[in-house]
Amino acid sequence: MKIRDKDDILNDAYYLQETMREAKSYAEDAYEVLVNDNFNSEERYVLSLQFLTLSQQYYIDFKRLLHAKELYHVELDSFINAYEDFRFQLRKFIKDKDNNISWLYTARNRLSEKWSEANEFLSNFIKNNMNPQK
Repeated sequence: MKIRDKDDILNDAYYLQETMREAKSYAEDAYEVLVNDNFNSEERYVLSLQFLTLSQQYYIDFKRLLHAKELYHVELDSFINAYEDFRFQLRKFIKDKDNNISWLYTARNRLSEKWSEANEFLSNFIKNNMNPQK
């Protein structure tokens, strides 16, 4: 196994944090347009799926980096599980043209919570591995 440079590891952690933040942000946008009364129901579904597509692009990049660099950790796994549950609930809500948003609401809140935990983990990792200022 190749020994990785500390700067490479920190750059990977920054990039993970960025892709995770964008995936969550667009996922929240996908939720928000569904509950926004400014659009009719068909527009809400289309906009929501477009935001989900953007979110998914960042999520896939996040997972690609995790696997390529073998950066596994339980906090990141929790975010992955929460994201996949949110995506499932959102797609189900739209496919079924559901009126009860409670499952999706719960999944969105869990995604936000697990993102915060994972983001804090990455922030602490970066902070603890920075070169000391001279």
